[in-house]
Amino acid sequence: MATFPTSPAVSFGVSKTSKPKIRRVQFGDGYSKQISWSMNQNPKIWNLSFENITEAESDTIETFLDARADDADSFSWIPIDLQKWTASTAYSVGDIVQPLTAQNNGLVFKVTAVSGSSPYTSHSSEPTWPTSGTVTDNELTWTVMSYEWLCLDWSKQINFSGYATINATFEEVFEP
Repeated sequence: MATFPTSPAVSFGVSKTSKPKIRRVQFGDGYSKQISWSMNQNPKIWNLSFENITEAESDTIETFLDARADDADSFSWIPIDLQKWTASTAYSVGDIVQPLTAQNNGLVFKVTAVSGSSPYTSHSSEPTWPTSGTVTDNELTWTVMSYEWLCLDWSKQINFSGYATINATFEEVFEP
């Protein structure tokens, strides 16, 4: 799976939208019932902007997105609001972090098991993150995962000579 380029950085002023898959039945007496629909029922949508980047940087992004459009494949990208791993910190099952070390492979890590007694804390030094499987970090077991995205819509504006702005919408997808 391809990984979205980490440079240039996303400009702030981005927005994230949740789009839960909820089915609602409305009864004649005014009552209603809702259920969540499917396993991965709350995909995220990010509206991103890369403002006043060089033409070379905009070409890198456009080439990447064009290639994903050609092969109809998803790509990995780490959301900008995802917390980084922190030493000697309490985590719970389900927490997701990105490594402190720059890996540029789009992988993140989810706590899938704990041992010992609560609070379950990370070690005082960062573990060596694998590219598959799990890693033990003091009382925590981290499992490799990645967020997968499609970009079905992007645009490029050339505001100044040699500089451009790219606006793109990333939609989270769930693939086996």
